[in-house]
Amino acid sequence: MKQAIESAEKQLKYLVPYLNTNILFANSEWAIVGGFVRDTLISKYLGGNLLSADIDIAVIGDLPKVCLNKEIIGISNNSFGGLKIETVKYGFIDIWSVNKNQNKRTNESQWMDYLDHIDFSINSIIFTYPYQKIFMHKRWLNSFKRRLISQLNEASPSPDLQLVRALALSKTLSLKTGLSFSTNTITINRLQNLLSTGDISSYHTILNYTVDKVIKNRWPDKVLDELIDLKIASNNIQ
Repeated sequence: MKQAIESAEKQLKYLVPYLNTNILFANSEWAIVGGFVRDTLISKYLGGNLLSADIDIAVIGDLPKVCLNKEIIGISNNSFGGLKIETVKYGFIDIWSVNKNQNKRTNESQWMDYLDHIDFSINSIIFTYPYQKIFMHKRWLNSFKRRLISQLNEASPSPDLQLVRALALSKTLSLKTGLSFSTNTITINRLQNLLSTGDISSYHTILNYTVDKVIKNRWPDKVLDELIDLKIASNNIQ
């Protein structure tokens, strides 16, 4: 894994000039968070080329002032108070601000603390600037070795959707890697309990969210199939 980390860091460093040139991060500190770093590292470990997730970036302090140019072809607000930037080379890049009132640079331990706020242990991995290093949560490696999707931070603004996102992540990573990822039993039980005891509007919200992701090819069809199977099983439990 050490060699894979070094190889992934080397690849991720190629992004730094691009981001600092086009999205004006040169005078700030930021980190690529979650899926893109996760997939880059797993790809290096397995010796293949995974289809990477979109780039998500947490920036310390104020959001950057991004302007349209030959590379930046779209700028809008995203759903969590940041910016969604459409680029020619990397598709969509989501950016949000952390520690908005803190203008000084953070240190490595503060970035490690930030990992505790990420949704799932398998996503709790970041590539930081200016350190240009990968930091991972203490549970990341165990989560990968066990091929297990488990919740790390349950303080989600949409806890019901976080449960189905865990299911989707296991299916997506299994499809990408050819390995067998699974969602931990506690999360599956919570989802099944929600489907059996929650009101019908909760189920419709989850179902519509899932269908939208599948239609847009963000999630594989198997997520919808398993969600329906869980709903049927939960009805039988009642």
